[in-house]
This record gives sequence, C-alpha cells and structure tokens, in this order.
Amino acid sequence: MNFFRILLVTATLLIGGCTHMYSHAFRVESVEPLSSEELKNVFASFRAYLTDKGMVETIHPSEERPDFAAFALGTGHSGLLRQPFEDYLQLSYTPDNGFVLSVVRIIDHPIDFSDQYIAEFKTTTEELIREASSKSVRLQLISRLRH
Repeated sequence: MNFFRILLVTATLLIGGCTHMYSHAFRVESVEPLSSEELKNVFASFRAYLTDKGMVETIHPSEERPDFAAFALGTGHSGLLRQPFEDYLQLSYTPDNGFVLSVVRIIDHPIDFSDQYIAEFKTTTEELIREASSKSVRLQLISRLRH
C-alpha cells in the first residue's frame, strides 16, 4: 500500500511539474484623456459586456478584490503531441495601475502564445472594449511572464 501511495505522489509531482503558464499583461490606455473614474467605468463596462455575451466568469470580484475578474477564453490542443491547454482573460483595476488586462495560457508543454495570436488578441480586444464602452483604447504590453 505504501508503494502505491509513493507512486501516486510521484506521478502527481511529475504531472504538476510539467505544467507551464504564460501570461501577457496589457495596460488599457485611452486614446483620449480619461479620469481614473472614467477608466474604472471602462473596466466595469467591459466586464459587463463579456458577461452579457455569455463568457464564463471563472473568478468573480470579491470583497478583498472588488475590481478583479477572470473569464475562460477556451481550451484546445497544441503541439506535436496535441497536448491540452486552457486560456483565460483576467481583468483588474486599481487607482495606481489603472485598467490591466492579461491573457493567460496553462499548458503541459513549453509553447507560449504566438506573435500572431497576441496581435489578433490586441486588435480584437481593443474593438470589443470600444464596443462595450464607446471609448477608443490601445493595449500596451507591460509584462510577459513564463512560469
């Protein structure tokens, strides 16, 4: 019985150790000057827009983090071995950092988002934010993380 327990723990560690996470964070910058309150309204409008369009909210705002939410973008298979992956969209707003949006991928092998995916993501997201809030914005890459 002890052997099976060790085997299970080892397998769990090996599987968990093979998971990679990639994140590209963007600051949402308005084309025209906006106050902090107006930018917070852009955040709220975009969050409501995503919910209204039927996107699955995986992390809801809480008392501790009232201006943070995450949505499932989708799943799929990638690479030669067709490994599964999950993509998420995270939204946050703080007075210090403004409106920050991150696209996150969790995958079993080391394959980051393609440059084409990021370019299309930026263009599409800017259009969706404009549709949701009537404000023209640009997404400015502020960090790229790999874990």
